Amino acid sequence: MAETLGVPYSSEQAWREELARERDDRFAIVACVQDEVVGHLALSVYMNPRTRHSGHFGIAVRDDWQGRGVGTALMEACLDLADNWLNLTRLDLRVYTDNAPAIALYKKFGFEIEGTHRRFAFRNGGYVDAHVMARLRTDCDPPAPGKIYERETSERSGAVAQCEVCGNDYDKAISVTVSGGDSHTFDSFECAIHALAPACEYCNVKVIGHGIEADGSFYCCAHCARMAGAEGVSDRV
Repeated sequence: MAETLGVPYSSEQAWREELARERDDRFAIVACVQDEVVGHLALSVYMNPRTRHSGHFGIAVRDDWQGRGVGTALMEACLDLADNWLNLTRLDLRVYTDNAPAIALYKKFGFEIEGTHRRFAFRNGGYVDAHVMARLRTDCDPPAPGKIYERETSERSGAVAQCEVCGNDYDKAISVTVSGGDSHTFDSFECAIHALAPACEYCNVKVIGHGIEADGSFYCCAHCARMAGAEGVSDRV
């Protein structure tokens, strides 16, 4: 109980009803040894359309069965369900910062600490912090911006360059090298302008010509420079 958000003297009937309630977003995994329940894991999927690629879970192992592989078996079943059947690319959880065995178990399966909730819960007469831990499937990571990679398409195959702005893969992409030696890859001049052209400090329009530089700032024209307080600037000499 101390490692959960439950409270002592909870109603047994209330727990039975909660566990019996069917929900499309929740999946229960139970660990049994000779018909005896020794552990439980509840996996929930975030139902918001924009976060349905992710889920969260809670796990509990009976005190006398901790350290005997029950937690590992539950985690293996959970990740198989998440990866191969629900296609979840992110899983997260919360764990008390003083629960070292649980943290070690999660790290073994690729979970990393993303942050800490201070005074997350009240337990045994005092406040306790909790880590947020998450595991992201690396096979779903997008290619790095501008990366050249091999991919088959309906029209062509071979080396394809990906625009670092819009993500389009294009066999006629352009490469731009700027001062300092950094190289960038784009599928069009529009994307190159969006990424590299400075914005006027006054009107915020992209400066694609020479523009005007005054006091370390760029402007599209002398009017904007003067409006921003620059002196001695002119569009015509």
